[in-house]
Amino acid sequence: MKDMKEWYNQAYFDAFDKGAHYRPRVFNIVNAVKKYNPKTILDVGCGAGVVTKKLRDEGFDAIGIDFSPDAGKEIPGYFKVADARDIPYPDNSFDMVLCTGVLEHIEEKDIDQVYSEMKRVGGKIMATIGFRKSNYYWMKDGKKSPEYHITIRPIEWWDKKVPEIEIINNKYYEKSIYNGNKWVPRAPRS
Repeated sequence: MKDMKEWYNQAYFDAFDKGAHYRPRVFNIVNAVKKYNPKTILDVGCGAGVVTKKLRDEGFDAIGIDFSPDAGKEIPGYFKVADARDIPYPDNSFDMVLCTGVLEHIEEKDIDQVYSEMKRVGGKIMATIGFRKSNYYWMKDGKKSPEYHITIRPIEWWDKKVPEIEIINNKYYEKSIYNGNKWVPRAPRS
């Protein structure tokens, strides 16, 4: 995986996970999760932990992991620094694995390993995936960040690559101001 940890810092999480634009996204993700009523949820790449916190507020036993030590600030006690390629939980530990706005940030060569790990630790897997380059970059010490969305593929590619993941799409994502993406409307998988 490219060494991106230095760019996923507290300023990044504050800007992307706490803005007013993020509330509808969290609401829609939580509603998508509710239809399956899982007892235990692992939020892979949880960022600040905003989604995980909302799930906990709704009564779910949710915890988050992220490779950035600056992540998880919203969920103290329910967060672990961990790499999605090597999830530090036993097989079948969770009813659901959630991965929102993360897969497009992972190098294509690592997608199979991350997918395998999510399947290993959980039952149902749900994700949101960006299909275009991000419109944002970050400045640190006078340097411009690298592109955050590094695996940009059409929905058909993702359907073949990660067939057991339910990709969540709705009107909010089609009009996303979160990262400038236009999400592709799609029929649910059978």
